[in-house]
Amino acid sequence: MAPDLLLEGPGATSVAIERKCVVWPAKGYMPDHRNSHDLLWHVQNGVCSEDDSFIGGLYQLRFEESSIRGLSNREIQSIGFKIAKVVLENAVIAKSARGLGGDEPFIWWFGPFPSQERDETTPDSGFGMLAIGEGGRGLPSRARVLEGYAGEFYRLMTDIDEKFSRYDNCRRLIAVQFFGDPLMPIDEADIVQMIVTGELPNTVDEVWLAYHDWANADEYEVAWKCIRG
Repeated sequence: MAPDLLLEGPGATSVAIERKCVVWPAKGYMPDHRNSHDLLWHVQNGVCSEDDSFIGGLYQLRFEESSIRGLSNREIQSIGFKIAKVVLENAVIAKSARGLGGDEPFIWWFGPFPSQERDETTPDSGFGMLAIGEGGRGLPSRARVLEGYAGEFYRLMTDIDEKFSRYDNCRRLIAVQFFGDPLMPIDEADIVQMIVTGELPNTVDEVWLAYHDWANADEYEVAWKCIRG
């Protein structure tokens, strides 16, 4: 086994890099998360293409994640357009502070993004979502999220010694990126603390963490920062 990338240059110390992606909760997260974003996109597209007065505002769509689990792309598109149609037919209510709720094809709510949920990272405009956990229990606690991330991160470290053992003459780096619901009750400082205080294999010299610079609710750029080593 070998690391993902080996950088070599004349007169410079070689660098061995192993890339890790931490996803929690791991089971089913990616397809469910993609369905959530696709649903939001279809609602936004359906609303804004017919009524440009929604453009420039900041709105939120809420629904239970379990409602769209396992649905096809075509089904997600159809549901998105149905919700958009109801929003357009009740635009005044949808823009009001109380927002607009529906129960077809499942329970959902659409309205202005709640002011109490905004912070310095919240975009000025666009459509966001809150995909509530199965059974309406909401998002897990901060302690549970950190436990989940830590367990998955250190599980991914089990093959590091084998990959780095033959590269003693190199600077050996772990580049790690975390994926999860952006509404989970932790921030990057929590993840940094988890990695800085945890026990890593002796073959790891540095850990670099990916930071997401969000351009809007769906798009981001990645910057890397050394947090340990």
